[in-house]
Amino acid sequence: MLHRSFWCLACLVVVHSARITNDLDEEDDFGIQEISHLETEEPEHPSFYLNILVLSTPDAITDQKVAEMKGGPIMKKLAVHMVHRKVTKGFIAGKVAEMIPSMLPEKLSDMGIDAEADEVFRRGAFTVVRMTILKANLTKLLTMQGAEGRAAKLDTAMGWGRSVARWFGAEETLDDAVNGALNRKVATKMCEKLGEVLPEKLAEKGIDLNVTALLEADEAKHFFNFLKILDADTAATERSRAADGASNQHWRPGQKMRERNAKRRDTDTSDMKDEFANAEDAELGADTLEQEGTETTVKTYSGPGHRIRNALAKRRDQ
Repeated sequence: MLHRSFWCLACLVVVHSARITNDLDEEDDFGIQEISHLETEEPEHPSFYLNILVLSTPDAITDQKVAEMKGGPIMKKLAVHMVHRKVTKGFIAGKVAEMIPSMLPEKLSDMGIDAEADEVFRRGAFTVVRMTILKANLTKLLTMQGAEGRAAKLDTAMGWGRSVARWFGAEETLDDAVNGALNRKVATKMCEKLGEVLPEKLAEKGIDLNVTALLEADEAKHFFNFLKILDADTAATERSRAADGASNQHWRPGQKMRERNAKRRDTDTSDMKDEFANAEDAELGADTLEQEGTETTVKTYSGPGHRIRNALAKRRDQ
């Protein structure tokens, strides 16, 4: 009988807290007003995932890095190419993945939500960050929304409910049930909001992102399907590079100058080979050598290739 009375009182507390939040804006209630029943289960720490794809790199970052470099106009021009190679989509994805775990939990804490964030996957411009809701403070959420009066009433109702639960030794069960239900609703609402807010906030910094926020139950299917698309796109890019003969060609500082020098060397070598060929094919006639006793006078040549031809003539004479 006492056990049944306890659960009746506990249900009244939670129903009353749900009614307090009934007038809140649906878009900003984080699912609070949907809590209208008590579930007796272990406390939950629900997770959701932010699938982030960097679409373009910000020119502002490139310009800033080049401006910080020392040197003249030529060095700055080379620096632009070097920075563009370094500040890739993958580079930005890594920076975003580092920023979110440090930034989001702090922002959510100010709203009364205790959360953890960690990067769980990264490939190129694609990264996945997992958000875990540890605990949500219903009173603080209401206060943040300007509902201080309702928050005070809720505190009174919850305090009364905990007192009743304490009589029956079930205060922890009541807290776990309320926290578990609230955490799930908060995770759902945060999942919806961050998918919209993150791209907007980072767009202000010149970073173009696509963010797909999904609950844990939906993440696996989306993740593996997206990996297939990513692999297909990578393979298509590699085939395109191979077809253009550029799969292993990368720009380096001074590349054009090296190409010009190589072309000039090829031309000079070709001319030299022609000179050797002309010299080897040249015939020394009878009038070339003039015999005077035991000495041989070598007639000298002039004109194109004369040094080579004179050397060959001297060698043949010996």
